[in-house]
Amino acid sequence: MRLWQSHYETVAIATYLDLQFGGPRLTPTDPSAQAKMLQWISVINAYIYPDAITNYVLQYVYPRGENNKPDRRAIDAALPLLGRDLRLFEQTLSDKEYLVGSLSLADLFFAPIHYYLGLFPESQGILADLPALQSYGERMAQRESYIKTLPAS
Repeated sequence: MRLWQSHYETVAIATYLDLQFGGPRLTPTDPSAQAKMLQWISVINAYIYPDAITNYVLQYVYPRGENNKPDRRAIDAALPLLGRDLRLFEQTLSDKEYLVGSLSLADLFFAPIHYYLGLFPESQGILADLPALQSYGERMAQRESYIKTLPAS
């Protein structure tokens, strides 16, 4: 198994850390909000991660195409799915600051994906047409925890 495909245990680890240690809770206490958070995490793991990371971003990070260049066919196939996924996030974020209203684990699962999408040309173009998602990214990028966990340049 490749390292980037072993994200399945992240939900359990993140939930444990949130519940075990002090600080603001990232798991809502309201059962409805908690269910929505889990639903978003499932959407992120089942759709956005494969569409955005495995089938798109990693084509640039680990090029597997001809002459060790990004695989254009894989990228072109991923773009319609990525656009669909990001429009769903745009729709949800059009009337709230975070995916379930307040900052939750779902946002922390999505924020790194959003960051990486901002680095590559096609996804930059998609994001440019999604103002709520742009605002969301700007909000997340101002958080101290986000800044401290950015990859080294």
